[in-house]
Amino acid sequence: MIGRALSRRLVVGSSAQVAAGRDRLSALSDDLLHRILGPLDARLAAGQCSLLSRRWRHVWATMPHVTLLGHASERFGDSLLLLRDDTSKLRALTLHSANTGHFAHQRRWLRHVASRGIRVLDITLSTAYHFELPDCVFNCATLEEMIVSASAVRQVVAPKTVCLPRLKKLHLCYMQLSDPSVADKLTSGCPALEELDLSRCSLGLFRISSDTVKTLSVTACDYSEIDVV
Repeated sequence: MIGRALSRRLVVGSSAQVAAGRDRLSALSDDLLHRILGPLDARLAAGQCSLLSRRWRHVWATMPHVTLLGHASERFGDSLLLLRDDTSKLRALTLHSANTGHFAHQRRWLRHVASRGIRVLDITLSTAYHFELPDCVFNCATLEEMIVSASAVRQVVAPKTVCLPRLKKLHLCYMQLSDPSVADKLTSGCPALEELDLSRCSLGLFRISSDTVKTLSVTACDYSEIDVV
């Protein structure tokens, strides 16, 4: 009896919602939708979530945070990043480099977002192929936080110049920084750096000269000496 009454109430409630044409997902604010979708793999979520609500079919064009994993196609990434409306600023990009060895399109994406006011970059490098970050990543005037990681130690090629005037947080995981010029350029080129997080990196003799760094975290790194000035 209780079960039948409960079933009847559920059916009535569902019928009323359908009759009223209510779409609760579509009623969510853009800000809340962006928070829900931002960390999700954009390629998969764009197709699956669009089936849930009419508004979700177009919300991707205004996403301030986009996640592109290694299997994201060139065409999809271009439509999401290069063809988006400039009035909808992209503030954060999570990018996993492809395991195919073809990185031209991903470098193009990085160059594009670096020139469009990006604030946060979270990059995971492929371990099967060498993926060198474009110099523009190290010369982005708007970047405030950068995370570069891999699943095995990768050498960081020191760019000719490093100019990240607003960078406050730098997180490096599985990076080889034993070349002193890399550390020198990173610290001198980041005058606002407050937090430096090094995890499972190969450091050798690592010297940090900075008046702004407040937090230095070194976790499971290989080093002979760390000198903080």
